[in-house]
Amino acid sequence: MATKKKKDETITFAEYARRRGVSRARITQAVQKGLISTIDVDGKRRINPTVADAEWSKRSDAMARKGFESRVAKEKKKTGDPEPPEEPSSVVPKYEDSRAIREAFNARIKRLEYEEKKKRLIDSEVVREEFNRISRRVKNSILNIPPKIATELAAEVDPHNVEVTLDAALREALTELSRSIWTSTRSKK
Repeated sequence: MATKKKKDETITFAEYARRRGVSRARITQAVQKGLISTIDVDGKRRINPTVADAEWSKRSDAMARKGFESRVAKEKKKTGDPEPPEEPSSVVPKYEDSRAIREAFNARIKRLEYEEKKKRLIDSEVVREEFNRISRRVKNSILNIPPKIATELAAEVDPHNVEVTLDAALREALTELSRSIWTSTRSKK
């Protein structure tokens, strides 16, 4: 799209690239794609910065909007319900997109409530408390072994007998612990 104009109203591709803070190659690509118009001055292609800024801004807004819409579409395809993408601050999503996102989250919340009522979903705080309770029981059970067998081990001289005694005490404590944890967790259901 080259038109003839005066040289002082135009700048080179490199100058425009510096103004925009992009590479010269990026400007050349935009010109080749017809996104920025050029002006023919003395047989050389130049850019009118005022016109190019307007074209660049229009292109950027359209690309940002398209990028936002394509992210919503990808998310819909991937999960069936869209995640709200981080949207550019200058782009406001369409009403339909906003509503689709809201409806998807409402559906997720309803699904979570349903799963919780069906006892398929457990509150993480309850799990954390139960884990801490079981951990304390394991720790206490193991720490209670030495006082129980200390006198028996003190009398032993044979390393094999010490090992057998320790092994039996540990197995007994862990088996009892396993049984008590199993019955306490089964009774809570």
